Amino acid sequence: MNTLHLTDGEQKVFAALPEKLKEGWEVQEERSSAYESAEELSMRQQMVSFVEFPQVAALAKQVEAGSALSTLSLHDVPQEVLPELCFTIGAKGLSVLMASLLKEIRSDEDVEGLMGLSLLRHEMLLSNTVTV
Repeated sequence: MNTLHLTDGEQKVFAALPEKLKEGWEVQEERSSAYESAEELSMRQQMVSFVEFPQVAALAKQVEAGSALSTLSLHDVPQEVLPELCFTIGAKGLSVLMASLLKEIRSDEDVEGLMGLSLLRHEMLLSNTVTV
């Protein structure tokens, strides 16, 4: 699966990348707009505790503030905490990470990371559209 789920603006940034980085990737437009409200994200922040992982707490706050990727690193996030972090920052936070990463893509590994984030965001947006 080599599919990137990108918004119109993200597609424009991706299209400007060198051909060798775009090669082999299918881009699908992310059309869902079921992003979390500020209230929902605030509630999630209050529910979560990253006391044992201060680097994760700092990362969540930086994403919430829209920090540049150069000050963020998902490599420092333990695997067992990643799902909780993604839920906490929501699709909005994942979009912040993706926007930062798009500006810094230099390798195929970076594009693979973008794909993972885009898939997570896509699934979260689909989940956000489900009504009970």
